[in-house]
Amino acid sequence: MEILTHPGFIGGILGSIFGLIGGGFGIYCTLKRAQDATLKKAIWIFSGLIVALVGVFITTTYLMPQPYKYFLFLPYLVVLFLLIFRFNKIYQKSNKSGEPSR
Repeated sequence: MEILTHPGFIGGILGSIFGLIGGGFGIYCTLKRAQDATLKKAIWIFSGLIVALVGVFITTTYLMPQPYKYFLFLPYLVVLFLLIFRFNKIYQKSNKSGEPSR
């Protein structure tokens, strides 16, 4: 088998599959823990934005020529962290009781 001669392909494919499964499980657990509808809506919106951001990043790094693709990492990381911090603020505001979520 020719694919067995390229273990990097197997690791890349399995890593992508496990990453997607882990992301879906994380979204499921967060939705299950959310109590009001506005928080669930925010979870879906931010999850969609992050999935779209990752998809655009992967596509543009694949399509851009070699020396320019490295300039995409900084804006990608900045936007990713801004999305994560903004969602965490919304999530903390929704936790009105002040107790840590389980």
